Amino acid sequence: INPKMLRSLAPRPLKIMDDVDVVNWLWNDPRGVAPQLFAKVRGVFPAKSLLLSLLDNTKSTFPVLAAFSNGYIPRLDRRGKHSCSAADARRIVKEALLMLRSNIVDFIKFAEEAYAEVNNEKKREQARVRKEKKVKEDQGKVQKQKEAQERHVSLSSLADAVEL
Repeated sequence: INPKMLRSLAPRPLKIMDDVDVVNWLWNDPRGVAPQLFAKVRGVFPAKSLLLSLLDNTKSTFPVLAAFSNGYIPRLDRRGKHSCSAADARRIVKEALLMLRSNIVDFIKFAEEAYAEVNNEKKREQARVRKEKKVKEDQGKVQKQKEAQERHVSLSSLADAVEL
């Protein structure tokens, strides 16, 4: 058993990890949280799904996090400061993950509301069909009563004619 290989498979606790390592593992590493989330969503949902577009929009909101891949820290800006320090990136990745979570929760709420609306529409349609069927049955009964009454009248008039 190779201890180096075992250590590479199990990430170190986030509290003691370097900020750049945390950002890379959570956001950029293929086995990280964000890439795994996107892979799972792409595997289950169609390319133009609402959830995938929400997640992609959130990911595109944080382009600075992708710059931390392979230990690369974004270049200095004109003032000689990092456009984003490693500590800032760690804070930003937390914000980005919370935003991704919020996207998922919002999507689930939307899906539940849409499902309930579809069920309500289905129930309304079934009630409408039942009502139309009842109206037709009632019209059929009325028509049969009229026909029976006409037959009775014609039989009564026939009987009266025979008596004369």
